Order: sequence, then structure tokens, then C-alpha cells
Amino acid sequence: MYKLRDWIDEERLFDSDIGHFCCNTHIVVSDIIEKDYVKLNFNGLCANEGAISLIDKLLFRDRLDFLEINKTFQKIKLIDIMENHNNIRLWDCLSCNPAAISFLEANLHNVNWDYFSGNKAAMHLLNKNLNKINWTFLSKNPAAIFLLEKYPYNIDWTFLSMNPAAIHLLEKNLNKIDWSCLSLNPAAIHLLEKNLNKIDWSNLCLNPSAMKLLEENQEKIDWSILSGNSEIFVCDYLKMKESKALLHENIIVKMFHPRNIKKFEGWGFL
Repeated sequence: MYKLRDWIDEERLFDSDIGHFCCNTHIVVSDIIEKDYVKLNFNGLCANEGAISLIDKLLFRDRLDFLEINKTFQKIKLIDIMENHNNIRLWDCLSCNPAAISFLEANLHNVNWDYFSGNKAAMHLLNKNLNKINWTFLSKNPAAIFLLEKYPYNIDWTFLSMNPAAIHLLEKNLNKIDWSCLSLNPAAIHLLEKNLNKIDWSNLCLNPSAMKLLEENQEKIDWSILSGNSEIFVCDYLKMKESKALLHENIIVKMFHPRNIKKFEGWGFL
């Protein structure tokens, strides 16, 4: 059971375009947006790993952005995708999907090497095909640090600024940082806190590690964009406690029902 963080204004969060909310991967989101198909942002929905059932219902509508579907397919067996949606060109999507690496490795002739360069599960293949690497996409790949350190002149510092595994490189090259992209980097909060004037606050609203910083600077929040951040939700321990109390009560009522008297001794009650 979850709730919005206490400091988040629900009315402002959902007052305008809910496109970013459709991208929110939190477990509770698909239940909320399923109640109102009319307001759905279908392109955003395609990127939502928590909305698989909705995407399955809407998959063949023209408004879907199939280049974003790969993020959702990570939770579905690849064979099912190919069998159920074999009329869709998925190779661009699949090329950056870590869950599809075995399938891709067996079909390298169909791989899009630009997207493949961003696939964190593909490093053993990328390392053998350096001439096919797209270094811009690779710069964002958290598994590619060893290659980026080996060939630093190929780094795209804009994309590297989004790479959570590249903080040590960014700290040594502060003059090369793209601060707008760094604002999206969940591992860069300590750098952003020291450079508040360089933060892209719209991008920061999507940073899952930035809740404290956003709470302290609510006047700079883009509430529509913030709705796409899965960390706006926290566990509702009070409701969990109430729910468990009811469950415990039901268990006790059933356990100590007169029909179970003969079992009490075996349960250690007599």
C-alpha cells in the first residue's frame, strides 16, 4: 500500500497534462490510469514497465510509439512478443533491451547497433565490434565504463552526464558536464547540491534520488513532470498496519472456530 509523499500537492500534480504520469513505473500507477483511458498519453504508456496489461489491450492502436515499447518488454518473454506481435518491427526496440540479449546474439544481422550500444548486457559483443559502436549511446551505458575509460576521446559528455556509473569521470571533468543531463543522473545529487544554479529543475523532477532537493525547492518544481517520478510514492505504513490487523482478526476467528477444538492440542494451545 502506497501514498503520495506528505509534501506533494496532489491537485497540482494532476492538474495539467498527465503524460508524464503515464510514464511512472510505480506499481500503483497502472491501476490509477486504467480508470480513465481518455486521458492516457499512449507514447508515455509504452515506456511504462508497470502497465503491461494496458499496453496489451492497446498495442495495435496507431498512437502507440513502438520505439518505447522495449522498456516494457523487459518483463515479457521474448518468444511471446514475437509470436503475438509478429507484424511489428521490433528490432530497434529489442536492440537496447538487456532481457533480449540471447535472442539478439543469435540474430546480429538484424541488430540496430546504435541502440545496441546502449544495451548494458551487450558489452561482450560491443567489445568485439568496436567499429560498429555508436559512442554517443555507449556513453550513457552504465556497463561500458571500461571501454569509455580506454577510449576517452570517443566520449559524448552530454550522454555521459546521464550515466550513473560515470560519476568518477564527471567529477574529474566538471568543465565537460552537461548540467541539464546531469540533473537526470540519480548518482549525481551531491554535485547538484553544490551547484544549485546549474540545475535543470524540470529534469531534476524526474530524478528518483532528488526528492529531498525537490522538497526544499518546491517553487521550482514542474508538477506535471514530477508526476512521472516513481519516488513520489512511499509506503503507507498506517494502512498496512490497519490491513494486517484485519487480516490477523480474520485468522484468529477462523483458527479458534469451535470446529477446530480437536486441533488445539496439536497447535500447542492445550
